[in-house]
Amino acid sequence: MKTLKTIFFTLILTSSMLLSSCSSNEEPADDCEAVLKNVATALTQLSSTNASNYRENCIKYKDALTTFINSSCFVATNLTQAQRDAYRAALAALNCN
Repeated sequence: MKTLKTIFFTLILTSSMLLSSCSSNEEPADDCEAVLKNVATALTQLSSTNASNYRENCIKYKDALTTFINSSCFVATNLTQAQRDAYRAALAALNCN
């Protein structure tokens, strides 16, 4: 659980930086503010979850993170390849069972 909290904390910090860091002058096709807000909201819910609603909140977070990774926002950021890989690894490691 401590590892997940570390991953989540890192993702939140990175997400907050994403709102102001696009690598090109073109606007992403997706509404990045809404995409990131969904990730942050789902993460907040997951962080305050209990055993009875963990699976539901975990799935919501996983869906929000998947949406972010598959969005034009993810591509349009100044994230390094290592940071992008960390997002993908966090998603792959997220066990909602």
